[in-house]
Amino acid sequence: FQSAEKKLDQGEVMPEIVCFEKQKDWGGLWNYTWRTGLDENGEKVHGSMYRYLWSNGPKECLEFADYTFEEHFGKAIPSYPPRPVLFDYIKGRVEKAGIKKWVKFNCPVKRCDYDAKTEKFTVVAFNHTTKK
Repeated sequence: FQSAEKKLDQGEVMPEIVCFEKQKDWGGLWNYTWRTGLDENGEKVHGSMYRYLWSNGPKECLEFADYTFEEHFGKAIPSYPPRPVLFDYIKGRVEKAGIKKWVKFNCPVKRCDYDAKTEKFTVVAFNHTTKK
């Protein structure tokens, strides 16, 4: 996202960038929900995380190259952080980057087709917020 924004600022032509997020917030699997089966919109819940999960990989392997855990939290943290700490870190990174303008939340992708003739993708998503 940041590379694209830099290119746009330099006047380069870029394709439209849209990230469709099925959930109503960042974090993917680290965004805990008590729901199983279907979510509040009737969509399948694919999350396998549970409330008290701890990372089974060291934070040193999960850290963004340009945004350290120490930068985010202002101090060193243990190597195997719990789920809420990882979720907070992910939110901090994407908020610092200012990429929210490219993300459509509550918008699961229903279909994605590629046309070899035009070399373009067609993405069909449903926005549960606007019901479109």
